[in-house]
Amino acid sequence: MAGGLLLLGGLLLSCTDAPVSPESRRVRPSALVCEDGGTGCFCEIFGVGCPEFPEIPADSFAVVCRALTGPVAGDTVVRGEEVVCRGYFGSPRAFVVLERQARGTEVRVNRRDSVVVSASDSGHSWTGVVAAGARVEMRVRYTDSAGVARTALGRGRFVVRPRHVPEPEFAALRVERDSVNKGIRIFEYPYYRDVRTNRITGRFGVHVNSLTGMFGLESPDSVESGSGPNEGTTFFREWPQLGDSAITYISPALNPQTRFAEAQRWRAEQSGPSETSPTQCSLANVDTLRRETERHEGVSAQPATNSHYGIYQAFVREKQIPARVEAFVFRTSHAGFKRKYNKQLDSWRREVKRRHDNFDRDDDKGIFGTPPSSYGRLGCTPAYSRVP
Repeated sequence: MAGGLLLLGGLLLSCTDAPVSPESRRVRPSALVCEDGGTGCFCEIFGVGCPEFPEIPADSFAVVCRALTGPVAGDTVVRGEEVVCRGYFGSPRAFVVLERQARGTEVRVNRRDSVVVSASDSGHSWTGVVAAGARVEMRVRYTDSAGVARTALGRGRFVVRPRHVPEPEFAALRVERDSVNKGIRIFEYPYYRDVRTNRITGRFGVHVNSLTGMFGLESPDSVESGSGPNEGTTFFREWPQLGDSAITYISPALNPQTRFAEAQRWRAEQSGPSETSPTQCSLANVDTLRRETERHEGVSAQPATNSHYGIYQAFVREKQIPARVEAFVFRTSHAGFKRKYNKQLDSWRREVKRRHDNFDRDDDKGIFGTPPSSYGRLGCTPAYSRVP
């Protein structure tokens, strides 16, 4: 943007492209600033004769939308920043704004409150925080150069650019071996106690992840309302950071020198192969079972889809969940936004649960086989009963 000289009330001001001071509102760096350090030369004030708001014929009326804050210029605005849509004539004159409209996918604004604009105002600005792009119209009443009362319609637009969405980063998976379940005396056998329901089930390992934990709405402050041309819209105030809320429980029974491990040795020694148990597990098989369990649950935290944690990571990337969450913009209240958001989360949870269930079915068969016709990669049948 070139510097220039602007005349206001007989005072000649010299404008440059210098950025505004850090203390001011986040006005774009391209905003014109007076040489004395003030912001009187900002184009939003002058409206005409300024590169941001092009000159038009005297009796013509135009609406031009520009980014008021944020890192970009022109009619592109970053979500959560402010836009100014200015309606102005080619020559300063008084007029009355009869109606302002903004229309977009999630934008429906219709303001019919009359706004009187004096000639010294040089135009009318409609500003606000934006979530979604919109087409903007202003209908005005004015008196033309011949003294005839007329109406005019101006049209403008602005587009919204998403905020930067970080690539998902998955930390090393947290593993619990006995801290949750040590309180029950059977922890040396392959059982798992669900701390939420207090139900005990036979499990070698359990993987738990939470899409809600990743993108939870912790408070009403996490949702913001649009304003001005985006009045009535709601969106996330800030990008919901990816919170890795996955955890895996590995049964301590798979550790060496536990009663479960001892049971394998004892059963193998006492009974040996028989028609009912032709491939009784030995102590060495417990180590194989532990490695298979850790791989199955995803303790390595690798993105391979041969583990629950890998399936979880692949799902987040495949569905582009971070980018889709950033784009959540609804024309509703804060409470309505949360309902719509949670509905989408429920849909994602159901889908990823189906993938986990299918993986369990297929991988369990690969590990344990389908006795007595096959015994899978483990190659034996574990003994689950206690040692006498």
